[in-house]
Amino acid sequence: MAWHSASVKYFKVPTADPDSVAFDFHSPVSFKSAFSYTDDRHKDMYYHNEEIYKPPFIIHLCSCIVMSFSFLLVVLTFPVSAWICFKMVHQYEKLVLFRLGRLQSAKGPGIVMVLPCIDKWRKVDMRTRAFNVPPQKVFTNDGAVISIGAVIHFEINDAITSVTAVQDLNHSTRLLGQTSLMNLLSSKSAQEIESEKAIYNQSLQIDLNSVTQNWGVAVTRVELTTKQIPMKLVFGNSTSPSPIQTLAAANGLGEAVAEKTQAATMSPSDILSAVKLLLNDSLVQSVGAVYKFILQGNDGGTFYLDLKNGSGDAGSGDPNEEPDAVLEMTTYDMQMMFSGELRPFQAFLSGRLKVTGDRALAMKLDQVIKGLQDSSC
Repeated sequence: MAWHSASVKYFKVPTADPDSVAFDFHSPVSFKSAFSYTDDRHKDMYYHNEEIYKPPFIIHLCSCIVMSFSFLLVVLTFPVSAWICFKMVHQYEKLVLFRLGRLQSAKGPGIVMVLPCIDKWRKVDMRTRAFNVPPQKVFTNDGAVISIGAVIHFEINDAITSVTAVQDLNHSTRLLGQTSLMNLLSSKSAQEIESEKAIYNQSLQIDLNSVTQNWGVAVTRVELTTKQIPMKLVFGNSTSPSPIQTLAAANGLGEAVAEKTQAATMSPSDILSAVKLLLNDSLVQSVGAVYKFILQGNDGGTFYLDLKNGSGDAGSGDPNEEPDAVLEMTTYDMQMMFSGELRPFQAFLSGRLKVTGDRALAMKLDQVIKGLQDSSC
């Protein structure tokens, strides 16, 4: 059957009363929701609890008696009590008042009266303030080292929440800014941080506001400060001889090996053979770990460094016992690491080093490399 919309006509239903409706759409069943859809969700939980709490009658009566005595004390000691009871609140301030431990509404600006003995109060400055996140060294995922800091501007938009929701607002906001800054930028590359600084300013502001809005605080502005640090300032002067270079000269391994080490092209077997000559009992006692290296690239394979048994051992293949830490990297990164140009912690953060097992012992490899340099001098 075909329907033709052009043939359909609608007429107004006549009623006796022009103001009435033709049909009653009211249902005899109540559909009232069990949930509340009021606009009070932004209120602080502590303030909301104070509003709905109704003390027992005896407590209420005692509170009224105590407040009456307090008022009487003010009257009897007037005008001396005026210097104590009347507080001046400036235009940019709010006064948060607790009477007998119960939160009252924010007072001010102007003259505010507080009762002696039963009132505790705190002034809250509503003006915009700023703090500095101290610059910190961060290893980016592309292996660079940059000094990152920030200047964060914030203001209090809810005086009551800023007092009741957090114990030390300034300290908490500073720590939050420092932590959020490190979490946001530690996984980025140095080029991304420099080229997209405005985007990261906004991202950091959004991250901070997602937390501080529950404290009655709004972060209004974030400015990142970055400075790239030359690698030689982080890892020392690159012109100084590395442990392997010093080893080659100290143990008379020949000019060919010395030239090979200066070119940083030694194979993993040559590196570990050179390292083996520097192992000693004190280094084994201070480290006490067995390392297994799984290397990729030219001359790659499986190698080990035993700093747990005897006077230490190093070579190719699997160790004689279960390793404490397994390190996966490229042969080039191993050459950079043992030449002192790449630290294990930096390689781990940038993703160039994958660690299985005890990470703390894996990071001790930095101590091993420094120990080898000391013992070769």
